[in-house]
Amino acid sequence: MSYFKIITKEPSSSIDIFCSIYYRKCKERGLFEDLLEYYRKVGGAPVLLLGRPEFTRNLTLVPTYNREFWKLWNDTVMELDSDIREHLFYHIKLEIERKAEEGCHAFGTFERVRYKTKDRPEFVTIEGQCKNCKGYVSAAFPLNEYLQEVLKAYPSEVVVFKQCPACKNDDSLEFSLVL
Repeated sequence: MSYFKIITKEPSSSIDIFCSIYYRKCKERGLFEDLLEYYRKVGGAPVLLLGRPEFTRNLTLVPTYNREFWKLWNDTVMELDSDIREHLFYHIKLEIERKAEEGCHAFGTFERVRYKTKDRPEFVTIEGQCKNCKGYVSAAFPLNEYLQEVLKAYPSEVVVFKQCPACKNDDSLEFSLVL
């Protein structure tokens, strides 16, 4: 925790500001040790040994087994001023889209949809597949909505969002969890 108290000439990053508030909230609720244990399991190394890139990537990994973490995460995001929130969302957007890109099947479509939202950090682009016609569709979703759907769907690995634009079949378009 002392990392966030280091005084530098540079302004604090959105991630540092978010973490200082989120970790304080977790500690006040007695959940900080659970959060560290979760990061240890996900990261495969003690959290203190993770480099900054690996550690900050884990910020998008909220322990889904306990909804209290999501509530604290969301409360923390809402506490941030709009500029800091926008920077944080942009960071999370990039992390999710990088992971989504790794498993992408129709990259040209994914790339075009992602490009349309390049200046909108509150939207995240992911690819889904229709379970009816088997076509791939890329779509941009509000980040908050996407994260809430992920929470609802857990422990499933699929989130069903909407009607397939190709076959018009309701609730047939499935998007894999990307976190």
